Amino acid sequence: MKSPFLLCSMALALASGAVQAQSFNVDIGSSNASIPGSAYGAAAAQPGVWTRVSSDLPAISQQLKDLNSGALTNVTLITSGGLGNFTVNNFLTVLEDERLLDDAQDVGLGTVTWTFGGLQAGNYEVYTYAWAPDSALIRSNVSVLNGAESAQLVGGSWSGTHVQGVSYAKHSLSIGGGSIQISVNTAVFDSGLGGAVNGFQIKRLPDTSPITAFCFGDGSNGLCPCSNFGGTAKGCDNSAGTGGAQLLATGDLAADTIQFSSSGELPTALTIFLQGTVNQSPAAVFGDGLRCTGGNLKRLYVKSAVGGVASAPLAGDPSVRTQSANLGDPIPAGSTRYYQAYYRDANASFCPAPSGNTFNISSGLSILWP
Repeated sequence: MKSPFLLCSMALALASGAVQAQSFNVDIGSSNASIPGSAYGAAAAQPGVWTRVSSDLPAISQQLKDLNSGALTNVTLITSGGLGNFTVNNFLTVLEDERLLDDAQDVGLGTVTWTFGGLQAGNYEVYTYAWAPDSALIRSNVSVLNGAESAQLVGGSWSGTHVQGVSYAKHSLSIGGGSIQISVNTAVFDSGLGGAVNGFQIKRLPDTSPITAFCFGDGSNGLCPCSNFGGTAKGCDNSAGTGGAQLLATGDLAADTIQFSSSGELPTALTIFLQGTVNQSPAAVFGDGLRCTGGNLKRLYVKSAVGGVASAPLAGDPSVRTQSANLGDPIPAGSTRYYQAYYRDANASFCPAPSGNTFNISSGLSILWP
């Protein structure tokens, strides 16, 4: 029996290998210190290659290694703040736990920030190891930008195993592609000694929906060209102040009856529904908005909004899959296409050139076609 697929604000459905390729193990510390072995899964139960990343200043962007092959990926990690690496031989930690925890970044008096860049859209778990090996009295405060959970305190006596709130904090979040930002500061000092960052595990979660929202103008995918940020999960804002346009989809993928609707546009805006083969990261400035749809681009439909909502295909129009084939891009089963709608916004003073233009673009959808 065929089931309709409705828009679900979740990550791009990928094969398990691709999900694994967006998961990372990171050990913070000096290049002279030992690094955990690939059999060590730590708190995330995620064995695989660990990447050593230094926190010494001046900070540089460092590429992370693939969990399976150890090859360098396009995902990067960089820090700001802190006092650099330090090492303490804590007599309670042994073996792989010692290799992860006994070398760390010294947080110091301020706040340190770690930013993972180049990540795909999806749902992630973030494990931040923020245990001070030099004192059980120290507590570090860990937060993740746009995380589902609030800031968490980490610290205490090592018991021989990882415990949330003692050796690590755990956060979950969904991103539209791009970055994850983690901030750590010292909440409780011990004789002037501050907090620590020992490492991270980024765990990309499998996805359950073939239709995924991505490419938002709410700040999660970069800066809108005139700081005209939109609402959550919408595109950059427009001159009508709608909070940005949002692309949705309803229908049955298997029957090829998907219909797009772009809401939050100007009342009668001329709208072009765009299809691409690549999730472009970082997002490109496009008119007054951000475009993440890239690769082999096709203009599927041209419509006019009614009451600020443009829809396609309408009665008499070719279906999405048929139209794509008509335009030279047949969509085989198991392939992904990316969609956004760009629309006319003739108010040239709202986001003037050269920063903007007289058009804007909606948030996006990725679709894994059956």
